[in-house]
Amino acid sequence: MKLSEKMKLSEKIVEVNSFLPADVKFFLRKAAANESSEKGRKFMGFIFENIKMAEKKKVPLCQDTGIVSFYGPPKYNEGFLKKETYLAYKKLRQSQVKSPFTKRPDGRNLPAIHCRRRRSLGFIVRGGGSQNCSALKMLNPAATQEEVLRFISGFVIEKAPFCCPPVFVAVAVGGTPSTVVALAEELLLKDLRKKPTDMESKVLKKINGSGIGPGGWGGKNTALCVKIKEFPCHIATLPVGIVISCWCLRKGIYNG
Repeated sequence: MKLSEKMKLSEKIVEVNSFLPADVKFFLRKAAANESSEKGRKFMGFIFENIKMAEKKKVPLCQDTGIVSFYGPPKYNEGFLKKETYLAYKKLRQSQVKSPFTKRPDGRNLPAIHCRRRRSLGFIVRGGGSQNCSALKMLNPAATQEEVLRFISGFVIEKAPFCCPPVFVAVAVGGTPSTVVALAEELLLKDLRKKPTDMESKVLKKINGSGIGPGGWGGKNTALCVKIKEFPCHIATLPVGIVISCWCLRKGIYNG
């Protein structure tokens, strides 16, 4: 389903929790078609049953309706984004707490995260399982490309079983410690069907060689897609940011 164009932002946030975009479905269908493991194929069947039910009944694909991260221009101010997020989460499960120590509910699922980078407003909804499978690593600036790729694949193999595989992986190399994870997450907003680079193919092959498979049940589809982008950085630093999404990659573009 193509997400509706004429909608309030709050309505689109609710909608992406029930309807996956075309590029995400593309990778899921591809994995279901070539999965070698009987148990893995069975798990992929559960995924498509879940997708069909969510679309038919217009209910969330996952009980964890997560936290929204916005990437857009300054015209979408904080007040507007807070209001629309608040309205959306009147219809969705709230996961945000005021303090990581007291765990008291915020009651509004605020604040939303906003990075002012894109010309159009894009947003991603990620639950706690995916959020926990993220990384910021300051590698030795003398590290080779192979060492960087080895770190990425090793981290994803370690975390994928806890992130409802098969997963989507986005990696930023460069930038600064305060920006590199956001740079990685923003990559997931793109159409992920673009032909992979040699680096991306190498990492994807390594991850899928782990045999973790769909749902951790075994098989050759542990990761669906890997996106890696390089950014300028200080000559004496080598930041690496890794963001992993479960198979249920919820994202949208708002042009209102």
